[in-house]
Amino acid sequence: MSYETLEGLTTREKIRKILTDNWRLEGGRADLPISSLISRVKWTERFITTVSINSATGRTRMKCLSDKERSELLSKEVTNLYDAALDGQDHVFKLEEIFGDLIECEFKEQSDEQQATLVGIVWSFLQRMPACCPELPERLDNVPSCYFSSDVKSWTHLRVASLVHTNLIRLLLDYALQILHGGGGVCAGSSDLQTILNGVGELIDLISLGEFADSSRSNPAVWFCVRSYLWSFWQRANTFQHFAWVTRKLGTLDGVRQWRIGNLGYDYGYSRQFSPSPGVSLQQLSRKVSQTDTKAKNVCNWTLELLIGQHICYGLDFRLFHERYAAILGQEPGRCRSNSSEACDGKHFQNCLRFYGAKIENQTAHDVSCTYNSESEPRLPWDEASYRSVSGARAVHIDAETGSTIKYCAASDNTLTISHVWSHGQGGRPEEGINQCLHRRYCAIARRLDCDSYWIDTTCIPDEHKLRKEAISHINRTFSSSKAVLVCDKDLMKVDIRDLTLQLKESILVAVILSDWNTRAWTLLEGIRGRSALYILCKDNLTVNLADLLMDVVDKGRIDIVVFVWQVFHMLPSKPYNKLRVLMEEPDDEIGDMGSWLSNRPASRSGDDFVIWSLLIDPEKPPYSDAVEFWRAQVGRLVRTGYLVSSTKRLKKKGLSWAPESALVTSTIPTDPTSLVSHRANNARRSEYAMIT
Repeated sequence: MSYETLEGLTTREKIRKILTDNWRLEGGRADLPISSLISRVKWTERFITTVSINSATGRTRMKCLSDKERSELLSKEVTNLYDAALDGQDHVFKLEEIFGDLIECEFKEQSDEQQATLVGIVWSFLQRMPACCPELPERLDNVPSCYFSSDVKSWTHLRVASLVHTNLIRLLLDYALQILHGGGGVCAGSSDLQTILNGVGELIDLISLGEFADSSRSNPAVWFCVRSYLWSFWQRANTFQHFAWVTRKLGTLDGVRQWRIGNLGYDYGYSRQFSPSPGVSLQQLSRKVSQTDTKAKNVCNWTLELLIGQHICYGLDFRLFHERYAAILGQEPGRCRSNSSEACDGKHFQNCLRFYGAKIENQTAHDVSCTYNSESEPRLPWDEASYRSVSGARAVHIDAETGSTIKYCAASDNTLTISHVWSHGQGGRPEEGINQCLHRRYCAIARRLDCDSYWIDTTCIPDEHKLRKEAISHINRTFSSSKAVLVCDKDLMKVDIRDLTLQLKESILVAVILSDWNTRAWTLLEGIRGRSALYILCKDNLTVNLADLLMDVVDKGRIDIVVFVWQVFHMLPSKPYNKLRVLMEEPDDEIGDMGSWLSNRPASRSGDDFVIWSLLIDPEKPPYSDAVEFWRAQVGRLVRTGYLVSSTKRLKKKGLSWAPESALVTSTIPTDPTSLVSHRANNARRSEYAMIT
């Protein structure tokens, strides 16, 4: 069912009628001249204020409702919806009529040509949205047959769940109007739509809690019908809001489309927590939806938990997400547990071998063309004299491909940098050497991408302390200035891209999100610094440009896949932003932002988390590997207090007992791996700031 889309459930004529039914003609509201308004879609204010008229003067006056008055109005509204749903034959029409009155909508009149364009835009959106939203976790056998469109009592045949809401069309028309006229719109702007979402969530919550219920309205099947109607609208509107955030952040710089994401943080409204079903919160339902039947057995539950644990993922539909992954990697063996294809329990990264506890063997990876096994493959060690003869960041000189040692040159804007997961077998140090086949692979790819050298930590970061520290100090500049950054992940390298369809591009996006590469600390830094030129290494050493792939998915892909683009937002090529203007609006909060990203991303060495944290927040300064030195260097900076609320252990140091001893969130019960529990760190953008002193 997730492959079917909404356009099959409505008509272009219905969309046009909704547009014309909501025109605001000349002579309308005096406080909003028609010339100043393209569209206006907003949640009703009837639950907040009421209008009273002075009988003597005829003047109107706004009055704020008391809590009691507001509660009575909300209860009356849900009982009206109940009464509408009692009509088995016409309940859909009546629910639409009552609910439609809660969202105020006005569109400026459009010409016939503009109408056709607007209808076409909305139709294109419906072609990209799933026909049915995720199912509520309740039995349907007791629901009367009149509420279904066929004899089969299933969620997909529930009439209110397969309905294309009039108010959803209004939201899409509003966004289409803003596209046509270059404005913002309720979907792009977030505040009005977030108010709508929160208002609908409050109505659903009232029904689920049943605090207002009386004996005359006690049929659970009718209440289920009302909740299902409201839930299907909420879920689709919430999905489209996420899509609008992604597309609103797109711009053009020097003819190249890029994202406007400022300092890499994303700003989104918070949906209120509510219970879509009695006793089931939005977060709990979201977690259940993320474990849909379409999920492949080899998908790591901890990686999935990193997604669903974020507020931005609450209410999203994971069905097609999992189908896209299963289409390309669903048959691969699992790697979460030893000698088992089962995934980990998802409670903590320490319960998963992909993150913790697996034996790591360097240089066990080989190129597809290699005829050697791990023991007999010749390795190319560094030419130490060549390395020391180069100042600054070093790279491997590909013109010196033949020979028994690696030769070096200065890293430049013609260098290919390689970002890989150490545990996948390409790890090592230049003193030990790199497999010949891997060296030849990167020389070939570098030439194909018009590079004259390549950088990989295996060949360019020595084990000797002083040289290692120097090499790490150049990482930011090496990745940010390189011509191309190659992402190497053992799962992504199995994907055949010879026929690169739109569906395959969606699958690759999902695979990147769930990849080991996207859940490590060093690769986070490398992805952020190299985001302007990321390439994914796929089967047979073919590469795909990640930015081009993402643009195609955003422009033409399924909206229930596009909404997950935010999960790779740190990899999006971004336009520069006015830092002064941003700081005037709100203080810089890179400590909490970067710390929250690192909180569940393990690094290969103890202490590397603070090295990476330092490189992320102070690109031009030498990094710190010691926690005390790191925090003392942050004196005078701000940090969100909400970020500090986590289960990470604190430093036992006077004046720093509040400070996390690690960027990585540790377990609360480290002695019992089966009972690991952690409270993850969050960027907590809605919490107060604290000054580090």
